[in-house]
Amino acid sequence: MEEFAPDSYCGLFCGACEIMSAYRRSLRTGIPPAWEDLPETLRDNIGEAEIRCRGCKSDTVFSGCARCDVRACARKKGVDYCVHCADYPCATIRAMERDLAGLSERMPHTKAIIANLSVIGRIGGERWIRAEQERWRCGHCGHPTTWYATVCEACGRGLGEV
Repeated sequence: MEEFAPDSYCGLFCGACEIMSAYRRSLRTGIPPAWEDLPETLRDNIGEAEIRCRGCKSDTVFSGCARCDVRACARKKGVDYCVHCADYPCATIRAMERDLAGLSERMPHTKAIIANLSVIGRIGGERWIRAEQERWRCGHCGHPTTWYATVCEACGRGLGEV
């Protein structure tokens, strides 16, 4: 069985994605994920599609992410992260950066992408993944959380509470 990939080529942490989380939960529980259970901010900006994704670096990718020019380029060049490409920052990354200016207002989770690439370039992908996995955990019970969650699905506590 194909594993879940928590990282992406562009620096987005897929491990905190609502779509990946919903798909993972559906595999665990046998209950299909419902589009209307995703945060409204996300639903309004990505367009309805099958909730099925194992992460950007997998072969089971949400339809919106499957069309990503950055993903296609990184896969073609065989790099783990764009920041490791000899052409970085290239025209594709610059175009994504311009697009993120407007997109991040509607989808705040995208704000960290460029900064994350800088961190990945400095400390490496594995250390970055570990730091992100720690960042996206409930401070009380340690259960993984998502970009838009306000309450832990495991313990029910607010995600700012300790």
